[in-house]
Amino acid sequence: MTQPITTAAIRHYLTAAYSDDELTALCADHFPAVSDTFAAGMTKTQKIHHLLDHCQRRDLLPNLRAALHSDRPKQYEKQFEPAAPTPAPAPPPPPRAPHPIFTSRAHEVDSLIAALADPDTDVRQAAAAGLAEIGVPAIEPLIATLGVWEYGAAIQALAQIGAPAVGPLIAKLTDPDATIRRGATEALGWIGNAQAIEALIAALADPDADVRKEASFALRLSKTPNAQAALKEYYAALLRAKSDPRSRP
Repeated sequence: MTQPITTAAIRHYLTAAYSDDELTALCADHFPAVSDTFAAGMTKTQKIHHLLDHCQRRDLLPNLRAALHSDRPKQYEKQFEPAAPTPAPAPPPPPRAPHPIFTSRAHEVDSLIAALADPDTDVRQAAAAGLAEIGVPAIEPLIATLGVWEYGAAIQALAQIGAPAVGPLIAKLTDPDATIRRGATEALGWIGNAQAIEALIAALADPDADVRKEASFALRLSKTPNAQAALKEYYAALLRAKSDPRSRP
């Protein structure tokens, strides 16, 4: 018997259908930022919690459903009701929803920013798409929302705006608020602009562990020698920290 695809249903499906090793492999393949948070001794239940929390905060539940379907299509379709086509695992351009705020492409940044907090995922993604279309005038208002970590749609919009957002985002890597630094680091990782490499390398020494993890994930996508050298030293420092916690990177 099939069931609606709720967060609780996905949690139950992951618990029943995946072993601990299989869950770890799924995250490594589709959500490396989550697998990087897994520590020795972490239970499967804790790993599932980390995965769902990551996807909920960043509006990536459709991507998780797509990954689960592609991994085991017959088992997934037997468990859940047939759904509309889901996006590829990599964050796609958000779909537009039929909402009066967005259909006219009105340049009302404040209204679109407010819509990023809407409980409806389609509305949040449509707001992100509208802000991405506005472009440069939306950059600073979007960056201002990074203090609210749940605003994953704002990070999507900044990633779509791309290169023009890089400079303002780099400036936020020294913000006193660690949540803003985390959001800026993640957005720079999605943009993947070479201009941000040195700033991301510096973020490997951030006092906040989540900022360091986001910086390491972003740098893993870069093939430049300086990024790879910095990562090699960062991971070596992590190994040293296991034997001497005072030496953390």
